[in-house]
This record gives sequence, C-alpha cells and structure tokens, in this order.
Amino acid sequence: MAVEFYDVKTRQKVSIDDKNVFKTTFETKNGQVRFGLRGKTDDGRMLTKFVSKGDWDAATYPEEKTPKSSSKEKADAKPKANKKK
Repeated sequence: MAVEFYDVKTRQKVSIDDKNVFKTTFETKNGQVRFGLRGKTDDGRMLTKFVSKGDWDAATYPEEKTPKSSSKEKADAKPKANKKK
C-alpha cells in the first residue's frame, strides 16, 4: 500500500511506496511535539506529511533516525560576537 504526499515542487499529489516511508516527530520551539510521515521520492527528495498522534501510533513504518544535535540546542547556542580590529 502506498502513502499519498503532496509534492510542493511539482504541485501534485504523489504516491510513495511503503518501503520508502518513515515515521518521525518534530519538536517546535515552544516544546510542542508534531507527528509526521516522511517519504523519499524516486529522485531522492524527502516529502513530509503531518498526521494525528493516533494515525502515527497505528502506522507500522520504521521510525526515522534523527540527528544527535537538535534544533533546540542550536537555538540555545550563543551567537559569536564579531570583533573588529
């Protein structure tokens, strides 16, 4: 069974095979968790579809591996001061 995503680049709905779909979560700046599915197109681009927590829990897709550094860590980092000589 394929999952339907909207491809913003081509402005069309596309079906992506189950083997190329992963479950993932996104954390907003204020700490809210969003649930989504990510699918890889034939040309290698990743598309995202946001789903409810119930749909996310019911999905049998593997969970996408997330990078170790989160966006929150980047947001908390202090900007470097520009020193003029």
